[in-house]
Amino acid sequence: MEMLHVDKPLFMRNGQFGEVVLRDAHIGALELDGSKVSRTLNMEKLRVDSSVFMRHGQFSDVVLRNDRLGGPLEFDGATVTGTLNLFMRDGQFGEVVLRDAHIGALELDGSRVSRTLDMEKLRVDSSVYMRHGQFGEVVLRSARISGTLELDGSKVSRTLNMDKLRVDSSLFLRNDAKFADVNLTSTRVGGQLNLVHAKVGGNLQCYSLVVDEDGLLYDAQFSGRIDCQFAKFRSLYLDNSTFGGDVDLSSAQLSGELALGEAVPQHSPQWSPGKTLILRNARAETIPILTDAWPAQVDVNGFTYKALRRDIAVDHHRTPECPSDLFRCWFGKQQSFSPHAYEQLALAFQNQGHADDARAIRYDGREREVSESGGLRYAWLTTLNWAIGYGHHIELAMIWTLVLVILGVFVLGVSGEGPKNGMPVGLSYSFDMLLPIIKLRDAHYKIDLMGWPRYYFYVHKIAGYVLATFLIAGISGLTK
Repeated sequence: MEMLHVDKPLFMRNGQFGEVVLRDAHIGALELDGSKVSRTLNMEKLRVDSSVFMRHGQFSDVVLRNDRLGGPLEFDGATVTGTLNLFMRDGQFGEVVLRDAHIGALELDGSRVSRTLDMEKLRVDSSVYMRHGQFGEVVLRSARISGTLELDGSKVSRTLNMDKLRVDSSLFLRNDAKFADVNLTSTRVGGQLNLVHAKVGGNLQCYSLVVDEDGLLYDAQFSGRIDCQFAKFRSLYLDNSTFGGDVDLSSAQLSGELALGEAVPQHSPQWSPGKTLILRNARAETIPILTDAWPAQVDVNGFTYKALRRDIAVDHHRTPECPSDLFRCWFGKQQSFSPHAYEQLALAFQNQGHADDARAIRYDGREREVSESGGLRYAWLTTLNWAIGYGHHIELAMIWTLVLVILGVFVLGVSGEGPKNGMPVGLSYSFDMLLPIIKLRDAHYKIDLMGWPRYYFYVHKIAGYVLATFLIAGISGLTK
């Protein structure tokens, strides 16, 4: 039937055929439901004004190359024992149904499918090429592709549904590709996920996505929310992209780097006002340095990491946004206080050899806690700060010791109790009475002061006990 021209439908249902050749044919419709073709079914350059139905058929080798179909192409429940290669470049289709099919290769470069391209549970032994095409809805739910899946430069006007898809190699959605909503829930990608220069007008759903290599989401535009909770990547790059919604990486795992780019126009991502980068309970090996392009709001409660992307001391790298206290500015991006966030960053700096920066971070954490406390908690933390700087500035205890010793000397001199008891200056007496763990002279403890100095030195001794307690607690780390 090569070059056959029939304006009406061609019915070949429930038939048995050896070889069928429809090369360069033009027919109204084609139905092969339930048929058996023991050798090749060649439909290269076939033109069908309406539908092609091959449901529940049994075929050996099937060739569909550069066809043009006016209606749906349906392979529901069909069995192909040989090779089914669908080369439909630059084709035009109303609807294509390849649900539950098993094919060797699929090429739809430059094709148009005005309604649904249904490839649910499709199995492809090599790669799928859908570059520079235009599609209505694309369904790849639970499909298995042994090679790459490429939609570079394509446009999907409705949902691109790849829920539970498995791609053994890379998934390319790049180079000015345009999508509405993209669903990558529980998808497994053996290579990289590449959305460089892509535009997603709706939401990107990537809950429990697993990408064996890198997630490349830089130089892209995302108008909606990105939900990649519990996702896994090697590294994730968000440089110079535009985010119109929250980016949720809660409980995500990155074995490599999280990259946001430097805070300069050519590298910095743009975040819509009020939108948040959520890293709650996520894990990464390396994170951006604090002067990189972090958004105005972040949630890093429970976020764990080992190091910053560059081993760099903070003191010499300020930004116009944070000209003085970079730590306080960065943690100010969090809406609520999280002790873990401060301790995690302090550990990263400490492990990179910046002990002073680590101490400053921990101190800022206590300051943030004080600002959000009240009542007895506020009073306790304020006292702790005055006494020993929350345990991070033990030298304050030395200053308080010196002040109290001098005050004791002043009291002895003004009251006259010092000279009266054989202490012209009283420095050693004041020091001996202040510190309970040190005893300089037994004679000091036999002196009986008279009048108000006696009551002052009662307070003096109590202050010494309190100060010693704070000092021991600070040194042991209990107050940090």
